[in-house]
Amino acid sequence: ERDAALAEARDLQQQLAAARADLDVARADVERAATSSGNLQYALEAFQAERDAEIGIMEEQRKEQEEGTAAAHAAAILAINETNQAHMNQIQQAADSAVKNVMAEVNSLETKCEEQRKEN
Repeated sequence: ERDAALAEARDLQQQLAAARADLDVARADVERAATSSGNLQYALEAFQAERDAEIGIMEEQRKEQEEGTAAAHAAAILAINETNQAHMNQIQQAADSAVKNVMAEVNSLETKCEEQRKEN
């Protein structure tokens, strides 16, 4: 009976040792899983930070491009306005010259009419 009890005790000790070994393996697996999870979380945060930085750069580039386009359009409009104003000035000068010529012609005709009246 004693031998059976010793055999059972040895069997239980072996089972306990195996259970402890399994527990150590499970603890190591949990530790590796926690480390992997932390590494993945760090990598995810790094990717998100990089993505946010790239989005910021793209938004800044888009804003600069829009500002550049707006400035180019404003410069083009200004140039067109200046060209139109120059054309308007030329037209105004031509009209003024034509009016002067007509006025001179009218004066000349009035003078001729006066001379004709005097002769008649």
